[in-house]
Amino acid sequence: MDDRDRIWEYAFIFEDTLIFAVFATKITPFQFVKVFIITEVKIK
Repeated sequence: MDDRDRIWEYAFIFEDTLIFAVFATKITPFQFVKVFIITEVKIK
Protein backbone atom coordinates (compact mmCIF):
# COMPACT_ATOMS: atom_id res chain seq x y z
CA MET A 1 0.00 0.00 0.00
CA ASP A 2 1.51 3.32 -1.06
CA ASP A 3 0.80 6.79 0.32
CA ARG A 4 -1.89 7.37 -2.29
CA ASP A 5 -3.85 4.29 -1.17
CA ARG A 6 -3.40 5.31 2.45
CA ILE A 7 -4.86 8.75 1.71
CA TRP A 8 -7.98 7.19 0.19
CA GLU A 9 -8.24 4.82 3.17
CA TYR A 10 -8.42 7.83 5.46
CA ALA A 11 -10.86 9.51 3.07
CA PHE A 12 -13.04 6.43 3.34
CA ILE A 13 -13.34 7.14 7.08
CA PHE A 14 -13.36 10.93 6.99
CA GLU A 15 -15.27 12.25 3.98
CA ASP A 16 -13.83 15.75 4.47
CA THR A 17 -10.44 14.22 3.72
CA LEU A 18 -11.61 13.53 0.16
CA ILE A 19 -11.04 17.21 -0.62
CA PHE A 20 -7.56 16.99 0.90
CA ALA A 21 -6.87 13.82 -1.09
CA VAL A 22 -7.50 15.65 -4.35
CA PHE A 23 -4.78 18.20 -3.57
CA ALA A 24 -2.44 15.66 -1.98
CA THR A 25 -2.55 13.27 -4.91
CA LYS A 26 -2.89 16.00 -7.57
CA ILE A 27 -5.48 13.91 -9.41
CA THR A 28 -7.96 15.34 -11.88
CA PRO A 29 -11.60 16.03 -10.94
CA PHE A 30 -12.65 13.21 -13.26
CA GLN A 31 -10.41 10.72 -11.45
CA PHE A 32 -11.67 12.08 -8.13
CA VAL A 33 -15.29 11.50 -9.09
CA LYS A 34 -14.48 8.02 -10.38
CA VAL A 35 -12.74 7.04 -7.15
CA PHE A 36 -15.45 8.74 -5.09
CA ILE A 37 -18.15 6.68 -6.80
CA ILE A 38 -16.14 3.49 -6.22
CA THR A 39 -15.75 4.48 -2.57
CA GLU A 40 -19.49 5.12 -2.21
CA VAL A 41 -20.22 1.67 -3.64
CA LYS A 42 -17.85 0.08 -1.12
CA ILE A 43 -19.66 1.87 1.73
CA LYS A 44 -22.98 0.44 0.54
